Amino acid sequence: MSLSDECKHQVPEDFFRPLHSNVTDLNLTMSNIYHGSQAIFANFSKLKTLDISIADRFTECPADARELFELMPPTLRNLTFRRWRSNNIINKTCIVTNETLGGLQKLRNLTAIDAMFSDFMFGEKLTRPLFTGFQKLASLNIAYVRFSIIETYPFDNCPTLTCLWMDGNSLGSRPFMLFKDRKESRLKRISLIDAYIYSDYSITYDARSLLKAAPLQTIDLRRNYIVTMPVFCDETLSNGLTKINLDRNYLSDIQSGGNLADQCFCLKSLKTLTLSQNRIKNVRGLCQSITHLDLASNRLYQLWNDFNQEAISDLENLKELNIGNNQISTLSSNFTAKMKNLKYFYVAHNNLTSIDLQSFHLNIMIETLDLRANFIQSFSPTVVERLENLKKLLLEDNVITSIDQDLLPILKRSSLKDFGIVGNPLSCDCDQEFFQKWLNSTNKVRYTWKLICDKPEELKSQLIYAYKPRNFVCHWRQPIEFILSALGGVILAGLLLNYGRKYYWHITHPIVVLKAIGRYLSDVHIEETCLYDAYVMYNSVSEEDQLWVTKDLRLAIEDGTRSGNSSMVSLS
Repeated sequence: MSLSDECKHQVPEDFFRPLHSNVTDLNLTMSNIYHGSQAIFANFSKLKTLDISIADRFTECPADARELFELMPPTLRNLTFRRWRSNNIINKTCIVTNETLGGLQKLRNLTAIDAMFSDFMFGEKLTRPLFTGFQKLASLNIAYVRFSIIETYPFDNCPTLTCLWMDGNSLGSRPFMLFKDRKESRLKRISLIDAYIYSDYSITYDARSLLKAAPLQTIDLRRNYIVTMPVFCDETLSNGLTKINLDRNYLSDIQSGGNLADQCFCLKSLKTLTLSQNRIKNVRGLCQSITHLDLASNRLYQLWNDFNQEAISDLENLKELNIGNNQISTLSSNFTAKMKNLKYFYVAHNNLTSIDLQSFHLNIMIETLDLRANFIQSFSPTVVERLENLKKLLLEDNVITSIDQDLLPILKRSSLKDFGIVGNPLSCDCDQEFFQKWLNSTNKVRYTWKLICDKPEELKSQLIYAYKPRNFVCHWRQPIEFILSALGGVILAGLLLNYGRKYYWHITHPIVVLKAIGRYLSDVHIEETCLYDAYVMYNSVSEEDQLWVTKDLRLAIEDGTRSGNSSMVSLS
């Protein structure tokens, strides 16, 4: 049953009475439905999940919160009360004591507690007795509750706790131990985002204190103030870490502090390493076990051709690689050659001007190729012709002016689901009409409504998919040129057929003369190679003789040949 953000008015005290024996899940988020006895939930005999986040009745300073929790049914398993905090609008001040949450100790069957942003419920110290003894608790979210001090072993006797969120607190660089005995813990994931954890070159954050406490698989240290690489390894303990997230810190070198290269021997299970949005210049020393690597928004360009490109290209197990926004201007043709299992390659927001034709011929597993926001001028189909599994090809915001027609069969593959080309200065000339037609017959193109013509000038800024072929600048010119060419061919063929024999000598004579001149220039005698229709000798000085040869003799020879008579004609 969900009444979240629907009931704005209070209801009678017996409102829930008919539902006591039926409802198992109750959501009262952002509602204002009740004001009365703290036993509002006591008679729900089957209630397992309750969410009273930001509910007006419960978000004021709860002097009676202890009683509220104590009177909740023992069947409850999942309890959420997010944003129980001071009401700044009416300037209420809450006095925090351990008694406020004392009632929680009665709910020993809880498997999940979510108290995110409920800062006035806790105070600045996570005390040891608060959660000790929750035998079935698996998930605990106490993020953004303003803890600054954690007492030793606060989760003793919580053997089933596997996920812990402690984001947004003020933990600083102080080490803390969560469990007394690691063997009694099952904690696999801890999140410390925005926890004000810091380190500088004199203080290295020591994550071993957490690792000693539990067999962690995931540790999330995003958005902190870590300058040097934390220490994750302990020589005396095996390490099961599979995911480390150091996004949005202040790392400049993964070899400083804890030195990741020196920890690879015990991080054999490490698969995912996120180092985006730091200040990293040098990535030598990455662990070979890594399959998912995020190095976006760093400063890799400073040592790209010296160290970084080679260091990354040696990671043979990579399935996902993100090197976007690093001001990279070149990629060697064999950069990904060893990454035979690479599926997702992100190199957006760099300074690439071209892609080598052989770049991905060995990466047949690639599903996503992200080349957005570079300076690529043209994209050859050869780059992706072998990528049979390609699902996303993203080329937005480059300087591509035309689509290669040979790319169309690749775009039509059933495997390709997403093609991005928006933000390029695309031409709408004749040779791009095929793209406009395909654009109107597919749903694979991202943000089709944003594709506009850049040239010619008369179509500039018009939507490519919207204009009609009849308005195409040269659509009318092509058929006219074809018709004129065909008509010219017919006329020429007719002339040759009807007048070819009559003007046979006129046609062949200049050809023979040109050939003769060519042979003469190459020192070949005309008489030795020519075959003559007639041999005529006359005085070239006499104009009368010239007229007789051209008007009488030649015509007589031609008429005789045309009528089937002998080629030897007698003249008196």
